[in-house]
Amino acid sequence: MHLLNILLAITATPALSLSIPSLRNINPRQVQDFTGRARILVVNSTGYIYDVPDAYNKVIGCINNVGKVAPVSSKNCAIFEKKGDYPTKIVSPEGNNCTHFNVAQPVNQDSYYGKDSYAWYCGVTGEKESKGPGWFDSETYYTINGFDHPYICSGNIGCSRDMPAPPAGPDGRPAKDFSPLPLWMYYWGGEEYHVVKGHVEVLLLWDLLKN
Repeated sequence: MHLLNILLAITATPALSLSIPSLRNINPRQVQDFTGRARILVVNSTGYIYDVPDAYNKVIGCINNVGKVAPVSSKNCAIFEKKGDYPTKIVSPEGNNCTHFNVAQPVNQDSYYGKDSYAWYCGVTGEKESKGPGWFDSETYYTINGFDHPYICSGNIGCSRDMPAPPAGPDGRPAKDFSPLPLWMYYWGGEEYHVVKGHVEVLLLWDLLKN
C-alpha cells in the first residue's frame, strides 16, 4: 500500500471508520516480510499510533488454531500460512481460512461501532455460517511497508483489533494462563474514539518462522 493510497484513504474516511495508521514515522524502505508460515503474536498497542516501541515486550498473547487470543506457549500458538496474492488468505494448521465474516461468532457487544462485527475465526466456516460468498471469498490480508513489523491488516487500512483485556498477573502483566479471548476489528467514530473500558487495542504481528 503506497503512501498516496493511505493519504487518500484518510481523507475519505467517514464517521464510522477502521483505525488508521500514523504517517509520522513511516519509512517506505522498510519492506515487510509477509510470507510463508508464522505464529501470529498479539501486541498491545493501546496508547500508541502504530509505531509500538519494543513491540515484542508488549506481546500479550498469540492466536490459537481457531483464531482466539491465548497465552503465549508452544502449545497455544498455532502456525499459520499465507496463501495467494489476491485475495491473500491466512490459513490455519487444519487448512481453514481465517475470517471476520463467520456469523456464528460473537459480536462485540461492548462497542458502539463494533456491535455488528464478528469475532475473528479460523475454524470451519460453512455456507450457513458465512456472511455470504461475496464477503468471505474476497476477504484479503496485507501488511503496510514502512512500519517496524509486519502487522496484519484487512479492509480499508484496518490494522488495529479490539479484544477484552486479558486478566493481569501479580506483576501487572497479562497472566500466564487465561481462557482464550475473542478478537474483533477495531471500529471508532464520533461517539467512541477509543476502545471501551475493559478492552485493549492490539495489532497482529506476523512472526515469520525462519526454517
